[in-house]
Amino acid sequence: MAAVLLVAALGALAAVRFVGTEPPPAGTPPAPRRFATDRGQRSSIHLADGSDVRLGPESRLEVPARFEGPSREVILHGEAFFDVAPDAARPFRIEAGAGRIEVRGTAFSVRTAGEQTTVYVAEGLVALLPSALMPDTVLVQPGRLAVISNRGVTVESADAERYLGWLEGNLVFRGASFDEVERELERWYDLQVDLLAPRERVLRLDAAFGDEPLSEILNTIAAALGLEYTRERRHITFYPASTITTYETSR
Repeated sequence: MAAVLLVAALGALAAVRFVGTEPPPAGTPPAPRRFATDRGQRSSIHLADGSDVRLGPESRLEVPARFEGPSREVILHGEAFFDVAPDAARPFRIEAGAGRIEVRGTAFSVRTAGEQTTVYVAEGLVALLPSALMPDTVLVQPGRLAVISNRGVTVESADAERYLGWLEGNLVFRGASFDEVERELERWYDLQVDLLAPRERVLRLDAAFGDEPLSEILNTIAAALGLEYTRERRHITFYPASTITTYETSR
């Protein structure tokens, strides 16, 4: 499953931005490599150990110059899908926000947002290592979603499309609050989104989008949430439906 998802997504990628550093002084360890995507970009990274990483929009990955020692360790800020090359002797470890993750060869997505980290397992087994938020190791099986926050960790079954659809360029919402809708629109389409209504009164969104024009996506979201909107360049303002009556009809 992971291989199919990875191959299917390779055709629609933006180039990754490599964040370079000055060469270290002679005799010091080489500096880690840092990769980053901007808003609206995705990228593919092939690591020296044979692992593949898909980096989502507005995300950063820090990788050692060389994988040395008893483990392979990386740091993630944002969203990524990992297809990890098996190596029983050297576990692959990810530091991602509130989560410390360890695998030996599997495929899974990781997302950090604020103080919360989510892990969706597509294939194999993922271990969440003990931390200040949880005293024991938690194992996460395929088709399960782990959510790590300041309240601890929960593990439950989840919709694969919701957490893996972005690999094929799909933006999927399942019972999403307006906060999540706002965050994803800004991250995927490089927008500034505002809401002139009480957020707690806005309906939750169930919708999926692919390559539709942005204007069509905004119209669909507004109608589903009982809102309307205005657009001024990259600035989108949503209003209660009774306030204005103008929809945008073109990009």
